[in-house]
Amino acid sequence: MNLPGPGCWVGGQEVAVFWTGPNQWMFEAPGSADEDFAANLKEAACGCSVTEQTGGWVAFEIVSVAGTKPIEALLAKLINIDLADFGPGRATRTVLENMTCVVIRRSATHVAVLGARSFAASLWYVLETAAKRIEEKEGFCCNG
Repeated sequence: MNLPGPGCWVGGQEVAVFWTGPNQWMFEAPGSADEDFAANLKEAACGCSVTEQTGGWVAFEIVSVAGTKPIEALLAKLINIDLADFGPGRATRTVLENMTCVVIRRSATHVAVLGARSFAASLWYVLETAAKRIEEKEGFCCNG
């Protein structure tokens, strides 16, 4: 897997990775919490520092079955970026209601919002509130 550049995310079959800073990336490996993924990664990436993050993050996966408009309306409400430049394969660090998060555009209709597990309930509230407001204004159906 090639490591993505600034503002980008790359997904593979079992592992995904996004850029977090100069010479720094975060790997996602769903379903790998029971194995020592960090040790395996460190072995594969000789000379690199690897820090285990399992359990420290929560990911909210938001998928639209109604096309791209609901996703783009939600992104426009939540993050201050140019949506024209935030297509699939993009990732950005942002702040939602004073909580630092990472937003990943996995596909045109799929967005992930990652945040610290310690504020998972607060992050859920922000996402749910934004979705409900969009539902009221735009008429999209949001199932929480």
